[in-house]
Amino acid sequence: MAKSEQVDKHLNQANHNYAFLCKVEENLPESFYDWKITVTYYIALHLIRALGEHLGITLPQNHSSIIREIDPEKNGKLTVNRGCHAVFKSLYNASWDARYSGYLSPENRKKYLISRYQKAKKGLEIIKNYVVYRGLPENCLEVE
Repeated sequence: MAKSEQVDKHLNQANHNYAFLCKVEENLPESFYDWKITVTYYIALHLIRALGEHLGITLPQNHSSIIREIDPEKNGKLTVNRGCHAVFKSLYNASWDARYSGYLSPENRKKYLISRYQKAKKGLEIIKNYVVYRGLPENCLEVE
């Protein structure tokens, strides 16, 4: 697949996930925070993958390997700035927590997930702005 096709593939998936997130937010604003967090991470993941392909870099499939490859301290294939790396890693951790840490009471878990989701939305905006800064189109993430 050509570079631009790979970029488009990841941007299309990011936008597909984003459209899903917008529908869930619109129709179920007080529910499914675990899945909202998870899909927010996957939107960011595809934006980072699209950036890599845009720059001629194919990132590994494994999530922790991607975190390592974009780490500015590790001089990986696709080094991003510290802020972007920290946000991406935080989104990954929030996604993992949302899916696998169910040790709180339902009431406390919901409060925790609402807080994590608010941070995840801000993080996604940071990732989007960063990939645009590095060369992806301004409209790389929008609902049609």
